[in-house]
Amino acid sequence: MSHAMTEFQQTVSANLDRVREQIQRAARRSNRKETDVRLIAVTKYLSVEQTAQLVELGCVDLGESRPQVLWEKAGRLNQEIDWHLIGHLQRNKIRKTAPHLKLIHSVDSLPLIEALEQALVELGHPLSILLELNVSGDSSKDGFQLHELNAAFERISQCRGLKIEGMMCMGGLQSNERELRREFTTLREVRDGWRLTTGLELPQLSMGMSADFEIAIEEGATLVRIGSILYEGAI
Repeated sequence: MSHAMTEFQQTVSANLDRVREQIQRAARRSNRKETDVRLIAVTKYLSVEQTAQLVELGCVDLGESRPQVLWEKAGRLNQEIDWHLIGHLQRNKIRKTAPHLKLIHSVDSLPLIEALEQALVELGHPLSILLELNVSGDSSKDGFQLHELNAAFERISQCRGLKIEGMMCMGGLQSNERELRREFTTLREVRDGWRLTTGLELPQLSMGMSADFEIAIEEGATLVRIGSILYEGAI
């Protein structure tokens, strides 16, 4: 960078280095390369100005959970950013949100998929998505139940305007390490089953957040959604 780092950037840069080392070690433990795992920096805690400073540090894959915040940041930041929607998308927000996105991680119902298909075909704007599976059985979490996903799979795999890149889950809030491993393994095994039955590549597994991303990587995560530990001491 051509100017001195701000205090925010200095702190986040050190945190980023530490997280990337953890990613590297977890990837090695699972006989994978660090480059097999992409860090999605969750920016819901950050102002527009802080988000711009984060991008200057080299974080270009950014995750937002609220469409309205994503609209504001995408509209105000002219940097090259790949936006990931990681929270629930209401159907009435599809048309305004989709043009900004690189990937939706949180496609969690057949009605949403059908609304996305209709809007994206009309917009002429194809979009990559992940199917969110509720692996913990936590009733407070969004996501397909496994039986719902399997029942809808033929319809989903025929959708126009949508490129299904893989699957996403959230570990249970109360889950211990053994339970988290089981949850992440479930997602990987469901994805592998879909690969066989659909012929789709489904390369992406979005799983793991600040508290559990190393376990997720060990169980096959390709995308980790990390927020709070990047900003410790910075905000």
